[in-house]
Amino acid sequence: MNLHRIYARLFAIWRAKRIAAFRERFRPTDETTILDVGGYADYWKPLLPIQPRVTLLNLDANVLRYPRPDYMTARVGDATD
Repeated sequence: MNLHRIYARLFAIWRAKRIAAFRERFRPTDETTILDVGGYADYWKPLLPIQPRVTLLNLDANVLRYPRPDYMTARVGDATD
């Protein structure tokens, strides 16, 4: 097993813990609106079946090209616009 695979597994565990803490603290619903500054759609997949309205704001223009569910929108910006 190479180092990148180890990191990928660890990050998946940490992400799941962060999402669990987010769900417990904020209790999002389908009516919740989330602004994710610097984020990507894959981060929010563990929230399923909940589908809050998520806006992804990122400096990386590739955020516009990555696949995302219909309940997510993506914008390019630096959060100061």
